Amino acid sequence: MTETTGSARAAVLLGRPNVGKSTLFNALVGSRLSIVTPKPATTRLVVAVPLPGAGAEIRIWDTPGVLDRPQHRLQRRLNELVWNAALESDLLLIVVAGLEWRDEEDRLLERSLALGKPIGVVVNQIDRIKPRTALLPFLEQLANRSSFSFLVPVSARRGENLTVLADQIRSSCPAPTRPTSGTRGTGLAWPDQAAELFREQLMLDLTAELPYALHVVCESWQETGRGVEVDLRVWVERPGQKGIVIGSGGQRLKMAGTRVRHTLEARLGRPVLLHSRVEVDPDWTLHHPRESQSASVPRAPETGG
Repeated sequence: MTETTGSARAAVLLGRPNVGKSTLFNALVGSRLSIVTPKPATTRLVVAVPLPGAGAEIRIWDTPGVLDRPQHRLQRRLNELVWNAALESDLLLIVVAGLEWRDEEDRLLERSLALGKPIGVVVNQIDRIKPRTALLPFLEQLANRSSFSFLVPVSARRGENLTVLADQIRSSCPAPTRPTSGTRGTGLAWPDQAAELFREQLMLDLTAELPYALHVVCESWQETGRGVEVDLRVWVERPGQKGIVIGSGGQRLKMAGTRVRHTLEARLGRPVLLHSRVEVDPDWTLHHPRESQSASVPRAPETGG
């Protein structure tokens, strides 16, 4: 189903890969909804949830990293996903990592300005800036680049200055000026959470190149009297990759499933039976990514503990 959001406003996080958008998104919403790994281009979906403290009035959107020169089909489709979300949003939040403003950020800013929307800049990872006094001249340089609605330095990892950022988003995000699609403000359904968590575990465990050649979908999510039964399918592009993902004696797949099962059980508050298998499809990127998720953000039931 699609969440009905009426005139809810939307603020979208934009930035190149590995600037910490998903970590920032999770920190702002107070829940680990977007998967995070040290590897670039982890995020492949647009996930949007209410900004805490704003009721249902403002949604914050996480997006894949903007690739300056996409090389293949998946990268091109991810870029389309990002700019479709930016077009639907009311406030653009450009996220940069520390003191790094590259040519990619210049081109990102140029395209963002062309949309005619207010823009805020979030300088993330300030906990890594040594000495911290280097931050002020960097902020002054950014202020000279454009008439930004605000510039806020934060550390998403340490939760530093997030309250200030949330306040700026609330005060700077304008009301929608045109009708929006039915996907505005949608979140991540339970089956999609399971698939993303499984992909996260595989990405953390696999070598540098293989994570981008695999995809995970939830084939079945069945509520039972005893809990939930989940069937996941992992797609890879070549036969040789299948054995790598499965691992010796099936151990890699089994360990990933165990970790995901424990996470889901903690979120759901009931037992989970999880099955997974790996199949080969060189054209899986034809079917991914989707424009957005189709169900409102689920909340794990209260467990009393």
